[in-house]
Amino acid sequence: LVYISYFVVTESGKIQQQAYNTIHQDVSTAAAFVDAEINSLDTVMQNIAYSNLVKKQFSTYLNQPISSEKGNYSGMQNSKILTNLLTAIMGPNRPVDQIYLYSLDYGAFGNGLDNSSSDESVQNFYWYEDLMNSEGNRIIFCDDDKRLDKYYSYKDGSRFLTLCSVYQSTFYKPEGIIEVKRSISPLIEKLKVLESKNYEAQIYIFDAEGIPVYATSDSDNISHYFSIASDALNTLPLDEIAKISEKDTKIFFSKSAYNFCYFFFHFCIPFQI
Repeated sequence: LVYISYFVVTESGKIQQQAYNTIHQDVSTAAAFVDAEINSLDTVMQNIAYSNLVKKQFSTYLNQPISSEKGNYSGMQNSKILTNLLTAIMGPNRPVDQIYLYSLDYGAFGNGLDNSSSDESVQNFYWYEDLMNSEGNRIIFCDDDKRLDKYYSYKDGSRFLTLCSVYQSTFYKPEGIIEVKRSISPLIEKLKVLESKNYEAQIYIFDAEGIPVYATSDSDNISHYFSIASDALNTLPLDEIAKISEKDTKIFFSKSAYNFCYFFFHFCIPFQI
């Protein structure tokens, strides 16, 4: 009887440890998925920000008078050149879905799904103040963009990971803003596959404000999970995975390794065991 009890306890412990190891690996994999998506945004943004040719052409486009027939023709040519430059930066694999360039006052130029231009002021966007007050003038967030609804037919809507950054002139003065967007649908599909490997596991991804980027359900527990993890996340080293037990739920969480963007995705995976 003692041997049988010892065997059952020992084997149960092994099974539990195997389950924990699997969840640890899943959290790391989910973090890698997110980092890869952000890296795609950042690469394109950097290529634009360090392209003096793009910045010069955008400035020419903004300053081109269009009150005459000659001006209209020149404006069309400038628009075509700028479109070609941004399309070349995107490349054939199109790692992002949309690029917007903004002047610091009035004027916007789109390339990707939306190739329109406008005289709209970037200061009217809800994220403008957050961007200008952020460290390094860079922010990453996830949002719905109604401008892209008509170009995008994904069943969950036009929801995008977005990177916004202020770019500088050759004299290191703020000159404009870059907004780069990538649909979140490829990330969602990857997470769903990862989640399907264990029917008892649920994945929640939060932004730095505790807003869910991805959630298995609309459970009231979502905000509760974030509040539990947020205190521990303040002192949790990058790339490490922590675990908190609450009743019969094990919550595993980690920060995104993409810390130089000054933005962290929080992972919370409750696991019944």
